[in-house]
Amino acid sequence: MISDDLRRISGFTANWLSSYDEDSIAGPDSLHIPEIADFGAITSEINKLNDSLAIADESKIIRKANIAVFSSKGRLPFGSRIGFSHTHRYAENNIRFTSDILIPGQTFITSSLSLAKLEINGSFVEMQFLDQDYKLSPWAPCTTIEFATLPLLVILKNKAGHCLEIGCGSDVWRWNNGLNIDEMSQKYKLSFESGTVIYERIICDVEDETVVTARSYRFTWFLAWSYNLPAKEVGETLDCPLSKNGEVDTKKLRDDLTEHMTICLDLHKITVDEKSLKTDQSMCFAKRKNMSRLKSMIRKIISNSAATNPLIIKNLNPGICTNGSHLDRKTEHLHWDYPQILDFAAWTRHQCPEREIYCEPISIPSQTAIFQQTNHEQNEIDYEYNEDGL
Repeated sequence: MISDDLRRISGFTANWLSSYDEDSIAGPDSLHIPEIADFGAITSEINKLNDSLAIADESKIIRKANIAVFSSKGRLPFGSRIGFSHTHRYAENNIRFTSDILIPGQTFITSSLSLAKLEINGSFVEMQFLDQDYKLSPWAPCTTIEFATLPLLVILKNKAGHCLEIGCGSDVWRWNNGLNIDEMSQKYKLSFESGTVIYERIICDVEDETVVTARSYRFTWFLAWSYNLPAKEVGETLDCPLSKNGEVDTKKLRDDLTEHMTICLDLHKITVDEKSLKTDQSMCFAKRKNMSRLKSMIRKIISNSAATNPLIIKNLNPGICTNGSHLDRKTEHLHWDYPQILDFAAWTRHQCPEREIYCEPISIPSQTAIFQQTNHEQNEIDYEYNEDGL
């Protein structure tokens, strides 16, 4: 039997709490973010069968490398035994979700596939959307709206200025393709009912019973949040010195740096080839080569400076891209790279847990807190279900 506290993941700075039902592969069963929102159970549904009905083959939580990870998998005990596999990665102000829908042979979809329906209690007064053309709408009063295509980002703000974000993963093309059925429709609806926000994401809806190609269908998304806090005061700064080939000049960095000086790494000063750029002509962080290079620069800065030297990363801003080679694909695939920025922030915090780190300018509210410290280093918990029990 799993004790209740092993089914919880908590925050370090804001005391948020995520809880999982020990008998379900779905979830979280509840999520409390102080002063922002309370979530009901997050579940997915296919052919009107909820993933909370699945028989669990495995469920585990691991806390390491500055993140906490919940993962589970199981199959519905009905029909063709459709499977679900979920992975939830927690940093201090965001959760990144990956869901695989495992479709066996001779499976028919008779109604719809709804992924991660959200029911949120929160006193939000304004909303904003980022569409797939990367156009950000102006702030507007909260009102029910239905989208023709999935927005990259939905931002909800309360009276205190605290924000909740619901974002599409980098795999925009997967959401747009759904289950790759010709005669299908999609529905993305955000509604507000008596203090409850309902966000419904139906990625495949059919009128007639339709066979689905047997394979695993993956979809990713994220939640992020931020508090309306005063801007940080920055003392004396040093622009990170770069060599002629665009790498960190470690000798000059050591020579010019004083004990409490802030290091400023400006990503716009890093030269990358044209094939590595996204639509706005800045570095695409979805490209592995770009991210590997950036991580190498961070390692050099860390090893040639002290924890007392704060680090500012400038122009760490997301955007859209269609270059499929960034995703190791041969054809164009629409994606955006904020999820990779969230991954990078968690990795960077793990490399230097004591150092103050932040980015500027801020284009998305949650960027103010993506480098916050976590408490996920303190414990490592690993448990799993199998056919014989725990």
